[in-house]
Amino acid sequence: MYEEGAVVDQWLLAEVLRNRATELLLDVPIYPLLVVFSRILTKDEWNVSCRSRQETRGVEGKRGLSLMRKKTLIHRFYEAVERYLQGDDHALDQLLAPQFVDHVLESGREGIFTTLQVIRESFSEIRLEVHDVIIADDIVVVHLTFDLCHTKVFLHIPPTHRRIRFRHVSALRVADGMVVERLWYLSDAFTMWQQLGSFPFASGEVSS
Repeated sequence: MYEEGAVVDQWLLAEVLRNRATELLLDVPIYPLLVVFSRILTKDEWNVSCRSRQETRGVEGKRGLSLMRKKTLIHRFYEAVERYLQGDDHALDQLLAPQFVDHVLESGREGIFTTLQVIRESFSEIRLEVHDVIIADDIVVVHLTFDLCHTKVFLHIPPTHRRIRFRHVSALRVADGMVVERLWYLSDAFTMWQQLGSFPFASGEVSS
């Protein structure tokens, strides 16, 4: 783990973490047929985010969160996400910043709530399990598992009542006790579609 305040090229660090996250999801080295949802920031976008972080640190000063407080914040955040997915509309009110920016969906808070609403309206018995939290300055990379039951229509797929488990990795920025940005994410969509029985081809039919 990088110590808080360590001097690193954060964009390069993000690339390293993203590549490691990809391998973690698959348990194999990266290969070109990876089926995931992701959007990676360009270096220019990353620099804009860095400037935002510098401005935030200027405001926070000595109020910056310790490593343990950041880890605790992330666990609280995903517990709140789980409660939201289970029907608590106000679960994220104190943890998702009003100025939250989602670089994946290129939106604010409304983008992440739209995504969560799709999950909430399609699945039941939703559980999130956080496995790993990696912290570098104010960037937190989280590896977790979604565990849910497909009991309602999901993207035109009728209920299968199957138990669905897939892994997910997100890079978030935290400041002043809240999550303020989502920088990128990787989600094991391949496994999800397989478990739903809706993947268009079997593994043996993949061609280069």
